[in-house]
Amino acid sequence: MAVVIDPGGLDPHHGGNERGKEQWFEIGTVEHSHHPRRGDIAIFAAGWNCFFRFNEDLKHHAAAQEDTMTSPIASTLENLTAALKANPEKARAKYAPATATLADGLKCSVTGPSGEKIVTDMTKAMGGEASAPNPGWYFRASIAACCSTAIAMNAARRGINLTALEVTVEADGDNRGILGMDASVSAGHAALRTHVKIAAENATAEQLQDLVRFSEAHSPVGCTVRDAPPNTLRLEVV
Repeated sequence: MAVVIDPGGLDPHHGGNERGKEQWFEIGTVEHSHHPRRGDIAIFAAGWNCFFRFNEDLKHHAAAQEDTMTSPIASTLENLTAALKANPEKARAKYAPATATLADGLKCSVTGPSGEKIVTDMTKAMGGEASAPNPGWYFRASIAACCSTAIAMNAARRGINLTALEVTVEADGDNRGILGMDASVSAGHAALRTHVKIAAENATAEQLQDLVRFSEAHSPVGCTVRDAPPNTLRLEVV
């Protein structure tokens, strides 16, 4: 991930980066290659017509930050952090399983122990009916949602008031893999690209960059993709 900061000429309506007591920043990007299991992050603010205003009234800024730190999210996370520091063993968890049952054709119903439910299907080109998103889309959706959630959680903990947050995950692949046409072609995603659009009312561009980098590095789904933990297969013939 590489990010470029351009502090000049950002407000197209006012011809500069200063207007009275306000300071404007733009966050741009450059493409950078990583391990194919690691998505590239692109952070844009001005390209999305989002500008960061920083008021020189430090008292107002401090008050806004204090209000955020007393939010339910921040309080809950701080309490949880304190509890886990006191007893690290409680941090270990066994997550709820997801069970996919073939319903009709290539459509699957995926359920969880607490009533969770989604439906998947394949495209018509793959023999499905395109009645629901395919599993690959849900995979990308989980990366995007997990990254977005991690950013929001850490923003609350840092007292950053987000005004906009959007995470998009793109991927490339080769359909010969799922069809088993070539043993050298993987059925998995060949590359991932994560694009984050973010804006806040009380944070600098540098603070937002640090927030996104830290959050992406601690996003459970993203970390699972990068770390590639063992996946044990157990087969039961009934």
